[in-house]
Amino acid sequence: MVAILVALVVGVTGAEPALWEGEKMYFDLKYGPIPAGSVVMEVKRAEDQGYLVTSRAWSNRIFSLFFPVDDSMKSLLDTNGLPRSFEKVTQEGSHRSHHSAIFLQKEGRILTDGDTLSVPGPVQDALSVFYYLRLQPLKVDTSFSVYTFTGGKLYPLTVRVVGKERIRVGAGTFTCFVLRPSRTTGGLLKRGKLTVWLSDDERRLLAMVRGDLPIGHISAELVRYELPGMEE
Repeated sequence: MVAILVALVVGVTGAEPALWEGEKMYFDLKYGPIPAGSVVMEVKRAEDQGYLVTSRAWSNRIFSLFFPVDDSMKSLLDTNGLPRSFEKVTQEGSHRSHHSAIFLQKEGRILTDGDTLSVPGPVQDALSVFYYLRLQPLKVDTSFSVYTFTGGKLYPLTVRVVGKERIRVGAGTFTCFVLRPSRTTGGLLKRGKLTVWLSDDERRLLAMVRGDLPIGHISAELVRYELPGMEE
């Protein structure tokens, strides 16, 4: 559930794209109108001049009585935004899992949980794809594709930019590009429809995500954004 809300995003602006060192984004999670939990995503500079991006998602006290969630992901990126390693720890209800992968991008291979997978080109993981895609230039009525490695499998992901919309969330009011990822994303979205709202400014903010499910929907809304040296 939580991976749907934190793994997909695309940003666009006339400014030069960049990964923002020290950036933190805070989201409220909801199941329908019911508050369900929180997500925090953060960017740090790695020792070798790459980037370490992390996310943590957890259910609130009330929702935890029915379905406790505490998921975390971290991805080590090179300076081009390609992942070199990925780790995910999942705790959702009674389900527990730990998944890791090493990306040998130049060799076209992924080493994951004792297995080796050949890949056709550059690949993103379930967290790095957020940062990679938000650097891409977009226009309304266009689409683009990227390979993602999720849940131990490789999936082609196609994203359509279907329009623009002005929305209000906890962090403010934003003019956003509206994006619709394809449903061929495996673990990212097996059923239903996903819609992503990205702010059309230099920060490339993920303002809101909504996943329509067979029963109800889940959503994440941006409530706070932090970046050293930049005003909110």
